[in-house]
Amino acid sequence: MDGHVVTPNKELAAKVLRQITEHPETHDQEVWFEQNEGGRGFCNTVGEVRDVGTCGTVGCVAGWAVALHYADKKRVLDSNELLGDAGSRLLRLSWDDAEWLFYDRRTHDEVVEALQRIVDGKPVRP
Repeated sequence: MDGHVVTPNKELAAKVLRQITEHPETHDQEVWFEQNEGGRGFCNTVGEVRDVGTCGTVGCVAGWAVALHYADKKRVLDSNELLGDAGSRLLRLSWDDAEWLFYDRRTHDEVVEALQRIVDGKPVRP
């Protein structure tokens, strides 16, 4: 380890926090990202995410981080990067913090609290 400390991306964490608190029906930790509009279904890679915000869109923290980061693009990217890897990279989380935050059994309240901690400049985990 080189002693370099990475600071989590507060701005992106705030966007994800806003999305899942204002629209809790769009948050599901058991789904990377799912777009039911137009029959697109489950997305596992960055390149599969399209038309963010369409009716029936749900996702976990990593999925929303990717979707909101690239929200101004009609088609996110031609990328095979997995959503979990991309979400971790974009939120600038350590492997341990990403594993904890992206855990599929993490409750909505736990996720909201963790994202708020990032926004407040505190450690992800209590």
